[in-house]
Amino acid sequence: MAALTKDRATPERDGRRVIDPIGPTTVIHAGAMYMLNEDGDAVPADPAVASAPGVLGMPRAVALRSASGPDGDTHVEGALGVFRVDNSATFPVSRLGVHALCNVVDDHTVRALHDPGVLAAVVVDLDDTGVWVRVGGM
Repeated sequence: MAALTKDRATPERDGRRVIDPIGPTTVIHAGAMYMLNEDGDAVPADPAVASAPGVLGMPRAVALRSASGPDGDTHVEGALGVFRVDNSATFPVSRLGVHALCNVVDDHTVRALHDPGVLAAVVVDLDDTGVWVRVGGM
């Protein structure tokens, strides 16, 4: 392709939003962490799904609104960034886990890094109500 010879409007995105396809039977709730399955479709973050061959094990994004394949949605809109999720009661992330990786428990909960486990994200902070994690774009 040749270099530009005149001005043009170049589309821009902030890099925090993504749109991913979902399958016809998938339901992803607003605020849920989701990952991509072996077909490239969004599915709720779940260690059982993440351990399947070809699945990207870390959450891709957090859903900005609910999306339901059974209701006719074909895509889910997600955001990359730092989000507060629930802390596991069984293997909680502690202050010592800040700036370390953590594992997915389900689409809204993380636990302290434990092997084996599905990596979730980097812990950014911790407070009385949950764990702040960086999701996507790592």
